[in-house]
Amino acid sequence: MVEDHNEFRLHFEEIILESSECSLAWSVGTGKEALDQVKTCDFDVLLCDLNLPDMNGIAVVEAANALCPDSNIMIISLFGDEASVIESLGAGAKGYVLKNDLPNNLIRTIQDLTLGHSPISPQIARGLLRKFHLIEDSCDKKNPLTPKESLVLQLLAAGKSLKATAQELGNSVATINGYTKSIYRKLGVNSKMQAAYIARQKGWFK
Repeated sequence: MVEDHNEFRLHFEEIILESSECSLAWSVGTGKEALDQVKTCDFDVLLCDLNLPDMNGIAVVEAANALCPDSNIMIISLFGDEASVIESLGAGAKGYVLKNDLPNNLIRTIQDLTLGHSPISPQIARGLLRKFHLIEDSCDKKNPLTPKESLVLQLLAAGKSLKATAQELGNSVATINGYTKSIYRKLGVNSKMQAAYIARQKGWFK
């Protein structure tokens, strides 16, 4: 477990140590300590906070997922904003639970994770479902993007930065940024990942 908040870490440690169904391999409070431990792969489940004092917990998730692909990684956080949830799951986390939901069912949540389930706090799940339905609704519409906006979106969705996209199209970064804002406004989204999802689902580009 990596958790920088002493009160939370000690409480979770106590719950795990008192359980006959789980054992605690290690518990640390910084990202650097976690990265050192992750290299050993001597764990089945990793509980990882995001807001660590020395780095974003996403870096720990990515390292654990790359070095120990059979491990089960779950985010434990006070915050469940959409961007953090999507980035965490994309980095390899298999669950995302708010800390306030854990004290009464930590062991059960860990067990669910090892059984192949993906524990997600109810309010986070509802938020994702709302966003999914909004995206699905957007997919039913005709392509509102201009040819240039569609090209910009394709390049951004392929991983190119605003600067690289501007260079490839012979525009300024400010111009590409303007196209990007227009794309988001027309599709009712706030990230290139969401915009690209809609475009692919609708068949606007492959």
